[in-house]
Amino acid sequence: MLQKIFFRITLIVALAAAFFSCDELPCEDPDGAQANLSFFTLERGGLADTLIDSLTVIMLNDSLPPYDTFFFQSATSNISVPLSITDDSTTMIFMYKDSIADTIVFRYSRFMNLPSHECGFVTFFELEDVATSSNRLDSAWISKSTVEHGESENVKIYF
Repeated sequence: MLQKIFFRITLIVALAAAFFSCDELPCEDPDGAQANLSFFTLERGGLADTLIDSLTVIMLNDSLPPYDTFFFQSATSNISVPLSITDDSTTMIFMYKDSIADTIVFRYSRFMNLPSHECGFVTFFELEDVATSSNRLDSAWISKSTVEHGESENVKIYF
Protein backbone atom coordinates (compact mmCIF):
# COMPACT_ATOMS: atom_id res chain seq x y z
CA MET A 1 0.00 0.00 0.00
CA LEU A 2 2.81 2.38 0.89
CA GLN A 3 4.49 1.58 -2.43
CA LYS A 4 1.33 2.59 -4.37
CA ILE A 5 1.14 5.93 -2.54
CA PHE A 6 4.86 6.56 -3.11
CA PHE A 7 4.45 5.66 -6.82
CA ARG A 8 1.47 8.04 -7.20
CA ILE A 9 3.30 10.91 -5.47
CA THR A 10 6.38 10.32 -7.65
CA LEU A 11 4.20 10.27 -10.77
CA ILE A 12 2.42 13.51 -9.79
CA VAL A 13 5.73 15.25 -9.04
CA ALA A 14 7.21 14.07 -12.37
CA LEU A 15 4.17 15.27 -14.34
CA ALA A 16 4.18 18.63 -12.54
CA ALA A 17 7.91 19.09 -13.21
CA ALA A 18 7.42 18.24 -16.90
CA PHE A 19 4.48 20.66 -17.17
CA PHE A 20 6.23 23.59 -15.46
CA SER A 21 9.53 23.07 -17.30
CA CYS A 22 7.96 24.07 -20.65
CA ASP A 23 8.96 27.60 -21.56
CA GLU A 24 7.51 29.97 -24.07
CA LEU A 25 9.36 29.98 -27.37
CA PRO A 26 12.42 32.25 -27.22
CA CYS A 27 11.46 34.16 -30.39
CA GLU A 28 12.33 37.80 -29.78
CA ASP A 29 9.71 39.55 -31.88
CA PRO A 30 6.80 37.94 -33.73
CA ASP A 31 6.67 40.97 -36.09
CA GLY A 32 10.24 40.39 -37.28
CA ALA A 33 13.15 42.81 -37.27
CA GLN A 34 12.05 46.44 -37.53
CA ALA A 35 13.97 49.63 -38.26
CA ASN A 36 14.10 51.95 -35.25
CA LEU A 37 13.83 55.61 -36.21
CA SER A 38 14.51 58.55 -33.88
CA PHE A 39 13.50 62.16 -34.51
CA PHE A 40 15.78 65.14 -33.86
CA THR A 41 15.97 68.87 -34.46
CA LEU A 42 19.25 70.65 -35.08
CA GLU A 43 19.54 73.51 -32.63
CA ARG A 44 22.31 75.93 -31.71
CA GLY A 45 23.43 73.80 -28.78
CA GLY A 46 23.37 70.54 -30.76
CA LEU A 47 20.71 67.89 -31.24
CA ALA A 48 17.37 67.91 -29.42
CA ASP A 49 14.81 65.09 -29.35
CA THR A 50 11.76 66.07 -31.36
CA LEU A 51 8.25 64.93 -30.49
CA ILE A 52 6.03 64.19 -33.48
CA ASP A 53 2.30 64.28 -32.77
CA SER A 54 -0.19 62.08 -34.67
CA LEU A 55 2.11 60.57 -37.27
CA THR A 56 0.70 58.23 -39.93
CA VAL A 57 3.16 56.01 -41.82
CA ILE A 58 1.99 54.54 -45.13
CA MET A 59 4.07 51.72 -46.61
CA LEU A 60 4.10 51.80 -50.43
CA ASN A 61 5.85 48.49 -51.20
CA ASP A 62 2.70 46.58 -52.03
CA SER A 63 1.89 46.69 -55.73
CA LEU A 64 -1.79 47.51 -55.20
CA PRO A 65 -3.75 49.31 -52.47
CA PRO A 66 -4.67 48.89 -49.67
CA TYR A 67 -1.23 49.75 -48.38
CA ASP A 68 -0.02 48.91 -44.89
CA THR A 69 -0.67 51.90 -42.64
CA PHE A 70 0.64 52.47 -39.13
CA PHE A 71 -0.77 55.11 -36.78
CA PHE A 72 1.23 56.73 -33.99
CA GLN A 73 -1.39 58.84 -32.22
CA SER A 74 0.54 60.03 -29.19
CA ALA A 75 3.53 62.35 -29.32
CA THR A 76 6.65 60.30 -29.89
CA SER A 77 10.34 60.87 -30.52
CA ASN A 78 10.98 57.41 -32.00
CA ILE A 79 9.12 54.70 -33.89
CA SER A 80 9.76 51.19 -35.19
CA VAL A 81 8.71 50.32 -38.73
CA PRO A 82 8.90 47.09 -40.74
CA LEU A 83 10.94 46.81 -43.92
CA SER A 84 9.88 44.73 -46.92
CA ILE A 85 11.31 41.21 -46.85
CA THR A 86 10.69 40.76 -50.60
CA ASP A 87 12.23 43.99 -51.97
CA ASP A 88 15.61 45.69 -51.61
CA SER A 89 13.96 49.00 -50.72
CA THR A 90 10.98 50.26 -48.76
CA THR A 91 9.16 53.50 -49.47
CA MET A 92 7.15 55.22 -46.74
CA ILE A 93 5.02 58.31 -46.62
CA PHE A 94 5.01 60.22 -43.34
CA MET A 95 1.71 62.10 -42.96
CA TYR A 96 1.79 64.71 -40.22
CA LYS A 97 -1.08 66.14 -38.20
CA ASP A 98 -1.34 69.23 -40.43
CA SER A 99 -1.67 67.11 -43.65
CA ILE A 100 1.90 67.83 -44.80
CA ALA A 101 3.69 64.70 -46.05
CA ASP A 102 7.26 63.53 -46.56
CA THR A 103 8.58 60.49 -48.40
CA ILE A 104 11.38 58.30 -47.08
CA VAL A 105 13.07 55.56 -49.11
CA PHE A 106 15.21 52.94 -47.37
CA ARG A 107 17.62 50.93 -49.56
CA TYR A 108 19.15 47.80 -48.06
CA SER A 109 20.31 44.25 -48.55
CA ARG A 110 18.55 41.37 -46.84
CA PHE A 111 20.06 38.34 -45.14
CA MET A 112 18.65 35.40 -43.24
CA ASN A 113 19.56 34.70 -39.63
CA LEU A 114 18.73 31.64 -37.53
CA PRO A 115 18.27 32.89 -33.93
CA SER A 116 17.11 29.43 -32.79
CA HIS A 117 15.72 26.22 -34.19
CA GLU A 118 12.43 26.83 -32.39
CA CYS A 119 11.90 30.22 -34.08
CA GLY A 120 13.24 29.42 -37.53
CA PHE A 121 14.86 31.91 -39.87
CA VAL A 122 14.37 35.68 -39.56
CA THR A 123 15.14 38.30 -42.20
CA PHE A 124 17.62 40.94 -41.06
CA PHE A 125 18.61 44.00 -43.10
CA GLU A 126 21.78 45.95 -43.82
CA LEU A 127 20.85 49.59 -44.52
CA GLU A 128 22.79 51.12 -47.40
CA ASP A 129 21.03 54.44 -48.01
CA VAL A 130 18.13 56.59 -46.83
CA ALA A 131 16.65 59.26 -49.09
CA THR A 132 14.02 61.79 -47.96
CA SER A 133 11.86 64.53 -49.39
CA SER A 134 12.18 67.91 -47.70
CA ASN A 135 8.70 69.22 -46.96
CA ARG A 136 9.27 68.99 -43.25
CA LEU A 137 12.30 66.69 -43.06
CA ASP A 138 15.82 68.04 -43.32
CA SER A 139 17.78 64.80 -43.70
CA ALA A 140 18.32 61.27 -42.40
CA TRP A 141 21.47 59.54 -41.17
CA ILE A 142 22.09 55.82 -40.64
CA SER A 143 23.40 55.43 -37.10
CA LYS A 144 23.39 51.59 -37.04
CA SER A 145 23.19 49.89 -40.41
CA THR A 146 22.21 46.39 -39.25
CA VAL A 147 18.48 46.10 -38.59
CA GLU A 148 17.89 43.20 -36.21
CA HIS A 149 15.83 42.48 -33.11
CA GLY A 150 16.10 45.03 -30.35
CA GLU A 151 15.59 48.68 -29.68
CA SER A 152 18.90 50.05 -30.96
CA GLU A 153 18.44 53.17 -33.05
CA ASN A 154 19.03 52.54 -36.77
CA VAL A 155 18.25 55.93 -38.36
CA LYS A 156 18.29 59.51 -37.08
CA ILE A 157 15.73 61.70 -38.85
CA TYR A 158 16.34 65.45 -38.67
CA PHE A 159 13.65 68.10 -38.89
